[in-house]
Amino acid sequence: MASTPRASSATGRRDSSTAANVSGVSVTFSKGQQATTTSWSDTKWRDSSPYIGGDQLTDGNYYCSAGLPAVRTSDNRPFMITAGHCFSTNDSVYTGGGFTPTMGHYSDGLTGTLGNDVGTVASVSTAWDAETISGSNNNGDESDSTTWHPVTSSGYSYNGDQVCQDGVASFFMQQGAVCGIDVTNQDITYSITDWAGTHNVRGVEGTRLSSNIPWANAHGDSGAMVFSVSGSTRQARGVVSAGIGPCCYSYGTEGDTAFNYILWTEAPDILGHFGMKLNPAT
Repeated sequence: MASTPRASSATGRRDSSTAANVSGVSVTFSKGQQATTTSWSDTKWRDSSPYIGGDQLTDGNYYCSAGLPAVRTSDNRPFMITAGHCFSTNDSVYTGGGFTPTMGHYSDGLTGTLGNDVGTVASVSTAWDAETISGSNNNGDESDSTTWHPVTSSGYSYNGDQVCQDGVASFFMQQGAVCGIDVTNQDITYSITDWAGTHNVRGVEGTRLSSNIPWANAHGDSGAMVFSVSGSTRQARGVVSAGIGPCCYSYGTEGDTAFNYILWTEAPDILGHFGMKLNPAT
């Protein structure tokens, strides 16, 4: 789900919780991670170029997940899009570094060690809680539970749809790509407070049914790609922005919390704002 504003913990992880208001309900942000090719967990933690949605992102202090692999329509320059509350403008962003967290112990890897160079934060939209990272190549794919899958289009989410999100924290907490998220409000405006101040964000709300696995998103999933699945086809729906408490699950370490309600901002709005399109390369 979404990490919070620029508040660091003892591990250097940007996953402290800053509150926001959604009709008087507390909202929290969180972030994610990534690694090499000996296993899919290594790839999630420390991927190499071209980067894809669901990869780990960090500036050494805070952790998020990669969202929309995109190119600028005017010149085809590649940009990775993640949540706007993750990093500040001009921050240098990398994959995870050091050792890959063991499955079930995501917070173990949040040591502030830098991995491969993803790029520099070029621009931020507070209205869509999104930011662009310029530097490395990307592909229009998402990092799923055991491998990557191509993402061929983008679209809006509507009440009754079901979507997934590929955040790194949920992956390392053994949920893989979290699916079965039901859209409960297709057009919601909520207020968040992050490193840029307090501002309104327009997006979508969803939740997991009680019959499904524990949560919709977790601290560390901020910026991850939200997507729909139809057969073998995946459509980008947006990036993870926030989670609504109270926490439905906690896995032991301070700050390692998960939420049964998820908020995301929508891919067509984000791409249109930045003058970009999903990168078709797979």
